[in-house]
Amino acid sequence: MARGGVVTYSVGATGRPDGHEASTRKEIARRLAMFLGYAYEGEYDSLRRDATPFYFVPADTLTRETASRLGIRDEHDLYGGVVRHPFEATKAITHPLLDVASYAPACWCAEFPRRVAGVVLDGVSVFAKGDALLAGRKLLELGPVRIKPANGIGGRGQSIANNASDLARVVDAIDEAEIARFGAVIEQNLVDVTTYSVGHVRAGDVVCTYYGTQHLTTNNRGVKIYGGSELIVLQGDFDALLALTLPEGIRLAIEQARTYDEAATRCFDGFFASRRNYDVVQAARKSAHWKRFAPIPRCARCVRVRVRSMAKRRCCRRMPRCTFPATIRISSRLQNMHGRNGHDDTRGAGLHSGRE
Repeated sequence: MARGGVVTYSVGATGRPDGHEASTRKEIARRLAMFLGYAYEGEYDSLRRDATPFYFVPADTLTRETASRLGIRDEHDLYGGVVRHPFEATKAITHPLLDVASYAPACWCAEFPRRVAGVVLDGVSVFAKGDALLAGRKLLELGPVRIKPANGIGGRGQSIANNASDLARVVDAIDEAEIARFGAVIEQNLVDVTTYSVGHVRAGDVVCTYYGTQHLTTNNRGVKIYGGSELIVLQGDFDALLALTLPEGIRLAIEQARTYDEAATRCFDGFFASRRNYDVVQAARKSAHWKRFAPIPRCARCVRVRVRSMAKRRCCRRMPRCTFPATIRISSRLQNMHGRNGHDDTRGAGLHSGRE
């Protein structure tokens, strides 16, 4: 289909127009335009009327209503993802509710947590502060817990509770409207973890998958956050990755991400995405068994299917010149970020992407 060009779509973005996320999004759009053979048209203008549709690079996962209004019909029309309801683009879809009486959106899918229970941490999704307290107290019986805003990425906004007092203080600070709309998750807290990025992207007729190891950096506030990945990328789907000779931990991460991805596709009607990134966290518990967590989403499922890192930016820089003869290695490890264009404006979503 003929197109009018590649545009960014920043409606709803909270970061600065000249911040890290916005700059990365613009650069990805430029590189995608080169790769696809379209013109780069800058930010989408709703007042502009074109005979041919645009290819969108949105700031966040879109709802089906917004996508329809923009003329986005499937994964060939954007570099990102589409869900029916905002909470479906968050971590909240990962875990079951506390109990049958717990509040949840009317379209809550109880089947998805059941399908992914074997590849995620013990945890509970909540949409009310009272449920957050009850769930946190229950999980504290097993050890420290981590409280995560469901629509956050980069590790931002997360808190660790070691006891009931910590939990009460953290939950008290949660915004009622925010948790009701997007939810929050209460999970076991892991230490000494290795975090893998596993994902799948489509641009035009080219499909690539990748895996890699994440690194941390320090933002302007001195907080450790996601700081880039070293990725192995090859043309093909998850089966192509699994056909490689891989270390046990990486193979497990890929299999877990595929399980999560397949469950999302089955359970969420109307969901589609051209970019799916999953964070898979592995850590050894005292029993010496591996414990894993493969969130969606993350841009998100990155659905959290969102533009999230310099790794994706550098990938797009190579794409116009790459014929994908085999695998390629991409290193995007960032140094500590201080100053005006640091990581302070990073935000996120769930059928999504972003460091958990």
